[in-house]
Amino acid sequence: MAQIQIKCPNCGGEQFKHPSELKNDSPVTCVNCGEVRTRAQLVDHATKQTQELLKRKFGDRFKPK
Repeated sequence: MAQIQIKCPNCGGEQFKHPSELKNDSPVTCVNCGEVRTRAQLVDHATKQTQELLKRKFGDRFKPK
């Protein structure tokens, strides 16, 4: 089974600083480059990355809803 790691859209970093209680509008900061995005923006980015991975792996058999 493949694991999906959320990566910084700016630098590809995989470590983030964030408040202990995460909400969709909470700021999340990349430890590597300092880029700040909201939790919702990072989840959206990770969803798109996952869809691209599935398309590469399964081709036309994968069709997102």
